[in-house]
Formats: sequence, C-alpha cells, structure tokens
Amino acid sequence: RNDFKKPQIMEYIHDVSEFDTIIHLDDSNHHNANIYYTLDGSPPTQHYRNVHPYNRNNGIRLHPTGLHVLRAYSTLDEKLSSFIQYSRPTFVLDNGTFDSPGSIEPIDPPWDSC
Repeated sequence: RNDFKKPQIMEYIHDVSEFDTIIHLDDSNHHNANIYYTLDGSPPTQHYRNVHPYNRNNGIRLHPTGLHVLRAYSTLDEKLSSFIQYSRPTFVLDNGTFDSPGSIEPIDPPWDSC
C-alpha cells in the first residue's frame, strides 16, 4: 500500500497558456521529500536531462512555446515514491501573443464547408 501522496497541481492548467505561466505543486508529504517533473509528458522517474527537480520557491515556468504535459512525482530518500501526477496538455503560445482565453477563435473543420 502506497500512503506517500503524489504532488498536487495547485493552478488550473488551460488548453492554451501564456508564455512563462508559473505552476506550483503542493506536496503534503514529509518536508524532506523531493519532487521531480517533466514538461514533455515523459515519466519523471528516470533521471535524464528532461527531468527537473522542483523548486518550491520558484514553481514551474511554462516555456518554451509548444505543447506541454506536466508529470511529477515525490520521492523520499530515493526509496519511497508516490504515484505520478500529470496535467492536461497545454499549448504555450509565443511570448506576447496571448490576450485571453475568449480571444481565441474556434477553427471550423474543412469537411463542414463541403
């Protein structure tokens, strides 16, 4: 049985996000627990160069432009670990090109105009 809780995403992640949006994780586990995350949707359990340690003071910044899927997990002394938390996909727009979610026009599929 795994009582070690996975980190919780504190902000709602929209389908489209502003460049440099900051996301915070809440870890209600032991204060010595470490959180690791990825933004490309890959598992954060393998320590490759796309796996980053979470900094509670800075949060996670969504950049560069493109599609991101946040995945994170907590671990204590590399022995006890949580399940992986994951976010919905979000597309991060280029710096300065996003006004508000209501400003995005839906695209009509081409088969509706036949």
